[in-house]
Formats: sequence, structure tokens, C-alpha cells
Amino acid sequence: MQDASRLDDYRILAELARGGMATVYLAVYEGSARPREIVAIKVVHPHLAFDPDFIAMLGDEARIASSIGHPNVVEIREFVVGRADGRNYLVMEYADGETLSMFLKAASKGRPLAWDLAASIAADAAGGLHAAHELRGAHGEPLNLVHRDVSPQNIIVTYEGRVKLTDFGVAKATGRIQKTQPGKIKGKLAYMSPEQAFGRDVDRRSDVYALGVVLYELALGRRLFGGRNDAETIKNIIQHTIVPPREVDPSFPEGLEQIILAMLHKDPPDRFQTAGAVERALRGWLASVGAVDLGARLGDFVRSLDPERFQAKQELLRPERAKLPPPAPKPATPPADDNPTLVAGQLESFVREMGLQPRASRTPEPRPSIPARMPSMAPQWMHPPTSPAQGALADDGPTMQSAMPERSSPAPRVSSPPEFAYQPPRPSSLPAPPRASMAPLAAPPSAPSRRGLWIALVAGLVVLGAGASAVAWMLSR
Repeated sequence: MQDASRLDDYRILAELARGGMATVYLAVYEGSARPREIVAIKVVHPHLAFDPDFIAMLGDEARIASSIGHPNVVEIREFVVGRADGRNYLVMEYADGETLSMFLKAASKGRPLAWDLAASIAADAAGGLHAAHELRGAHGEPLNLVHRDVSPQNIIVTYEGRVKLTDFGVAKATGRIQKTQPGKIKGKLAYMSPEQAFGRDVDRRSDVYALGVVLYELALGRRLFGGRNDAETIKNIIQHTIVPPREVDPSFPEGLEQIILAMLHKDPPDRFQTAGAVERALRGWLASVGAVDLGARLGDFVRSLDPERFQAKQELLRPERAKLPPPAPKPATPPADDNPTLVAGQLESFVREMGLQPRASRTPEPRPSIPARMPSMAPQWMHPPTSPAQGALADDGPTMQSAMPERSSPAPRVSSPPEFAYQPPRPSSLPAPPRASMAPLAAPPSAPSRRGLWIALVAGLVVLGAGASAVAWMLSR
């Protein structure tokens, strides 16, 4: 139903959804404080307009969600409260798409979602959740934020295949203005963790459980705990009867089943401890089955859910989009590091999960490159001539290239500064000085061996004995 009324600087185009606490409208910002933009506005119902608890809750949602700053979390533009007519409202980024509730409705009519698409949606939602869980205050203190309402109604998939997590209205966080009363539960029963359903204290692992329920239902196209009424739903949660996906469908991927069951452990210490770990596990499984770049397929599926609704929304938005300013140019991407210190951001995320801050490695100063073979520093005329036979076996280094220009090749690029670059010696135009002929040196005599010494000694004794005999014979005459 189209509504042409205005709300301050916003012109309302149509109603998108209506709930028990607020109505969400599609609108256009036409003020002067920022560029023209298509937005979604959550307007509080009149009977809650002056309820301090509800207004505080809405203010907390605006403050918390605007601090996250993640591509998988809907951004908050502004929060207006205190109007005389009671029309308090929250302005959000408009995610042009459908919630996962429509996905489950299509599955109930025989149009289930492919397993890899379900895993991709859950991985993106887990990334947004992890950013929210890691949120810190102005002084670096952890806010211990818990969404507490992770459900199909609060996850949007756009017509371009992007996933957006929304509605932090009942989120638990340190420093909230509006506090939850002890023993009072908030959220949707069918997607609550056991500890949340029992009114116990919850942490980020409760959101991991809720996302596991969403993924189970998306992948199998059937409800997990949802009953015909709240009493039956609570009974199902207490009994915690989970049918493994492969018992429902024997062809269900075993790796994806293991991830889902690990998210749905009844005891928090036995689950994935962070949404970041869930995201890495799901992306690892997607990579193992070759499922990459699923945005186009996912967008096609969303547009096919209700083609008439999609076309009506596009017709409504087409003239408004024509009036929008051109998108701001993206900042130039710095050249990729040829030798990165971190591997695909994984080490950095692990360091952050341990509560540390990753430290960038220092880039060493460039050093002059060293040739593979250092040329002689003597003048060129001191090098002896090389015979053709020797040249065939010689190394084609810089010296050979200068001596044999016909075999030279272009010099490689040197990354060092010019003053350190090696320059081969230029051939001199002066005639080479005469060289004096030198006789080859005789080889030095080798040292006599021990056997040769013995032979020489025996020969000497024999000669000496023969001489003595000759002398004695001459004397005897």
C-alpha cells in the first residue's frame, strides 16, 4: 500500500512490513545533511511511542548496530525520538531483498534451497555475528554483545545475493540503557538455545546455536523445534530431539552435517565457541566441494521466489534510483604484497580471537642486488685472451657478455637504486699494451717416497761393498 506522506526529511514510498511493535516503510531521504538515499524506516506504533522501556530498547538497537560496521550487518542512519506526535523512528540502510522466512515458505511448497547456498548464507551471517560479538567500547572494553534473536525473520538476502543481519533490538550488551528483567526471555522460541529458553545467562554461543537451527531448517526445508504452539515448541527444545540431517536425507553431505550438529550441541562448551569458527568451517566445506562465487546463483534464487513482488518493487524504485547521485569512487586498491606476512587473513583473525592485536611486519630497506658472478675489478686489458675452446665452456656472465656482444641479452631489471646498480666496464678505445712473453714454469719436483729411499740406500750399500772388494783384491796382489 503506497503512502505519499512525509516524515521529516523522508518521503515514504510504501509499507514493507508490519509487526506488533513497529511498521517498516520504504522511503527516500531528501534532506540536505547527506546525499539522497533510499532507506528503510522503522516507525514505532502509537501505543508504544511513549513507553520508556521500548524507546530505550530502540535507542540501544541504533547505538549498537551503528557501531558494528560490517558488510553483513544492516547499517543504521539515524534514530529520531521525542516527536510531539509520538512518531519515533529508526532509519536503516535499505536491503533490497527478502528475509529467510520466504525461503522456508518456498521450501514448504516444494522449492528447497540448495545445500551450498544454505551454507553460504549461514557463513555470511556468522561473519556479521562475529563482528557484533567482538564489538568493544570506547576504552577497548568488550561489550559482550549477544543478538538473542537470530532467526529467519532477521536475516535478509538481497536480490544481488548479499546477506544482511538485522534487528539488534533485543540484543544483550554491556552498557545497555534498557535491561532485561531476571528470568524474562526475549527472542523467538523456536530459535532459542536451551539456556536462553530456560532464562539463564547467555553469551555468544547462544547465537551460534540459533544460527545452527536456521541452517538446519534452510538446508533440509523442515522445522527443527517449531511446534503448533509455544508450549509444544518449549517441550521440543527441552527434549532436544534432533534428527541428524543424513537420517532425513541419506544424500545430505556428511561434512555439512557435522558442522550443523556441532553448532547444535545442548551444552555450550561442546559447541563452536565463536561465530568466526563457524564461518571458517562453512567456508572450508564450501571450498572442499568447489562451491565458490555463489552470489549470482543466490540472487537468481531470491528473485525467483516471488517474481511479481520483485518486479513491483523495481518499478517503484526505478524513478527514485534515477535521481540518486552517482556512487562515490572507490579508493584505489594498493598493490598486493608479493611476500605477505599473513596468509589470507587467517593468522590475523586467529590473533584477534586470542585477544591480541596483530602487528604489521616492518618492510626492510631495499638493498642492491648482487650479480650471480662478481666481475673482476681489474682493468679489461689485464684479462688474458680466451680461446674458442675455452669460450664454449665459459660462463655467460657480465664479463663474457661484454667480451662477446653478439651473444648478449637485455640486462634484467634491477630493483636496487641506480647508484648501486652494476654497470659492466666499457671497452677501451686505446690499444692494449704489449705483453711480455713468459716461459712456462717447470713443475716442482715431487717429494721422494719411502720405498725410493730404501732402494737408493740398498743400491748405495751394494756399490760401497763392490768398491771395498775391488780395493781388497788390488792390495792382495
